[in-house]
Amino acid sequence: MGNAEKVARLRRSAEEAAAVGKWREAEDAYRRILDLHRSDLHARHMMAVTQLRLGRAQDAIAALARLCAEAPGDGDIRAHHGLAQQGLGRYEAALADFDQALALNPAAALALLYKGDLLLELGRAGEGLAHYDRLVRIAPRFDEAWFRRGLALWALDRAEDALASYRACFQCNPSRFGAVFNCGTALLKLERYDEALAAFEQARALAPDHPYLLGATAGAVLGGCDLERWPDHQQRLIAAVRQGRAVVPPLTFMPFCDDEGLRRTCSAAFVADRLPLNPAPLWAGEQYGHQPLRVAYLSADFHQHATAELIAGLIESHDRTRFHITAVSFSRTDDSDVRGRLVRAFDDFQD
Repeated sequence: MGNAEKVARLRRSAEEAAAVGKWREAEDAYRRILDLHRSDLHARHMMAVTQLRLGRAQDAIAALARLCAEAPGDGDIRAHHGLAQQGLGRYEAALADFDQALALNPAAALALLYKGDLLLELGRAGEGLAHYDRLVRIAPRFDEAWFRRGLALWALDRAEDALASYRACFQCNPSRFGAVFNCGTALLKLERYDEALAAFEQARALAPDHPYLLGATAGAVLGGCDLERWPDHQQRLIAAVRQGRAVVPPLTFMPFCDDEGLRRTCSAAFVADRLPLNPAPLWAGEQYGHQPLRVAYLSADFHQHATAELIAGLIESHDRTRFHITAVSFSRTDDSDVRGRLVRAFDDFQD
C-alpha cells in the first residue's frame, strides 16, 4: 500500500473517530498521517482541533498560530485559533479572532457559532442571539445552532421563543435528548404541565436512565397538582434518591418526602452535580474590622418579584451609620419600579 492510500485510510479512521467523540483515537490517526506527510495542512489543523476537544488549548494554540500564518485566508483555522484563545481565558483576543474569521467569510458557520457561544458565556445573551439568528438563516438544518439559540433566548427570559428554538433543534435531530428535555423545561416555565410531561416522556425514550428525568417529571406533576400520578412519582423519587440514581432539585423533592435525612441526601447530590469541583475557599479565616460593617445580599430576584417587594423596605431600613449594604444580583435587569427602588436602596449594586 502506497503512502497516499495509507493517508486516505488514516484520514477516514480519524474522521470516524471524531464523529463519535473518540478524540484520542482521532488524534492518534492524525499523528500517524503527519508521520507520513509532515506538511499535510488539513491533518495539522484537525490535530489541533482534537487537542482543543481534549482540553489542551495550550498545545493547540501553538499549532494554530503557525497555521494562521501559513493560511491567512482560512476562516475555519482562524476560528479555531479563537477557540483556543477562549480556552486559555483570553476572551477579547478570542472575539477578535472570530471577527477576523467573519471578515474573511461572513457566512462562516463555525465563527458565528463560536462567537455566539462566547458572548453567551460572558453574559451577553442578546449579542449572542444575533449571531445564532444569522447562523440558523445560513444553516437551517444545523441542530446545534437552534439549540444554542434556545439557550440564549432562555437566558433572556423568553421561554416561548426558546421552546420554539428547541423544537426546531429536535426536528433537525430527533435523537437529541437535550433538545426535547429543554422543551419540557421551557413548558414547565410556561406552566403547561401536561405538555411538559409529554416532552419528558419523549426524552425518556431516548435516555431512560438519565439522572435529570425523574426530577423534571416530578416538577410537572407537582406544578400541575396531578394527584393521580403523585403516588407513583413519590415512590420512584424516594427510591431513586435513596439509591443515588437521580439528581432532583431539592425544592421539587421536598413535598414528596418528609424524611429529613433523604432531603439532605437529595440536596447534597444536587449540589455535587451543579458544582462538581471543590475550589479553595475565598475566605481563609481572616478577621476584618471594617467600619461600618459590610453586608451583602445575594439574590436572583432583584426584579419584579415577590421577594423584591418584601425585601425593599428591609434594605431601606438599615442604619447606614453602622452598615454598608451591597447587592449582588444574578437576575435579569428589568425596568420595574421595585428594581429601581432596590438599586437606590443599596449603597452598591453589583449586577
